[in-house]
Amino acid sequence: MVTKKNLSILVWLCRNKKSKRTGLVPIYLRITINSESDELSSGRKTLESIWDKERKKVVGDGPQINEVNDRISQIQADLKRHFIVLDAMYTFVTPQMLKNVYHGLPAMTEKELKGKNKELTLMEAADRHIAFVEEMVERNKLAVGTLKTFKTTRIKLREYLKYEFSKEDIKIVKLNVGFAYSFYEYLTLRDPARIEANSAYKYLSKTKQFIAEAKKRGLIDAHPLQDFQCKYIPSERRYLEMEELLRMYNKPLINRLAEIRDVYIFCCFTGYGYIDVEALTKENIYNGLDGNKWVSKARGKTNERESVPLLPIADEIIKKYHDHPYCVVKSRLLPVNSNQKYNSYLKEIADICNIGINLTTHTARHTFATTVTLENDVPLETVSKMLGHKSIKTTQIYAKITQRKVSNNMEMLKNRLFDVDGSIRHL
Repeated sequence: MVTKKNLSILVWLCRNKKSKRTGLVPIYLRITINSESDELSSGRKTLESIWDKERKKVVGDGPQINEVNDRISQIQADLKRHFIVLDAMYTFVTPQMLKNVYHGLPAMTEKELKGKNKELTLMEAADRHIAFVEEMVERNKLAVGTLKTFKTTRIKLREYLKYEFSKEDIKIVKLNVGFAYSFYEYLTLRDPARIEANSAYKYLSKTKQFIAEAKKRGLIDAHPLQDFQCKYIPSERRYLEMEELLRMYNKPLINRLAEIRDVYIFCCFTGYGYIDVEALTKENIYNGLDGNKWVSKARGKTNERESVPLLPIADEIIKKYHDHPYCVVKSRLLPVNSNQKYNSYLKEIADICNIGINLTTHTARHTFATTVTLENDVPLETVSKMLGHKSIKTTQIYAKITQRKVSNNMEMLKNRLFDVDGSIRHL
């Protein structure tokens, strides 16, 4: 993984450069990154007699003394600020690079950069980006699922490199578009899991992202896989019809299945996914401008806020579990089991209720988007807002025009244009 880069800055007096005439001693800063050090002049001098060794500053009053101390503090702040930027851009940072940027120069000369470019490997690029994503997850800027996908991609890459080249890493400058095609063939034909095309393209997309991020940060000159196109095959978005939804809701079930069923129904009538419902608390419920109850939460996947008015069924489910032991102990709205049990129990429920599709958190969101909202004339823009989508294009993937919707619209048209006997009306 990427080596953690630690910066320390020591302020000290360079006594061997003390002026014999004035007795003034230059103030220097020693920059250390991991075990490598370099020195930077502050451009200021002071007398040893008024230098505080412990506090690393000049003691006393007066504008000149204050100016020296302010200058030292400013240099330290500037160095730390530049270091943060360099740390985000490079897999390595040296004191000389930090000094260069501080003086307004490029961190590395073109010759130095090209030398480093030749050394950067695919696994190093992957590790660098994964470290960045990990930090973003810690700050709640990205979802854990996103990090998991990048880590899985790295695993698949390493398995492929072992299979194809009998080694665990490769320099990026040695890659070409053929590498991408070969990796795709491995995933779909050689990988023991026999990965589907869309999943394989997902891993290729993440691989390209590893390299693209390295290029953006100046770590490589070119993106060798740039011309490889990930050709996703549109998949059918499965969802429940209203009859199936109500059949499941009204079906008598034992407690362990009834709880899972209720959580799933809640998702169908709010559009929330498993990870978001699991985290819901009383604080997520509020009274909207319309005087009705709303539920609001930033989605774990995108960090976009998803605010939805509570429909009666969803509100009824929340009330049902108000005093449930799990909800009381965990301070949660609903008794959500582990994801593994949740999916396993949903399969049982589907069999019992004679439902032919695979029930997942995705089918619940599709059901909300299609059966619950769009089929009942809720505008696409409104559905997009409630689903917490950043772009309405994402919602359009969910928003499949169903046969029922076509039938309802044409029935309205027929009633408007024709009489009961089938004769056209005179409009």
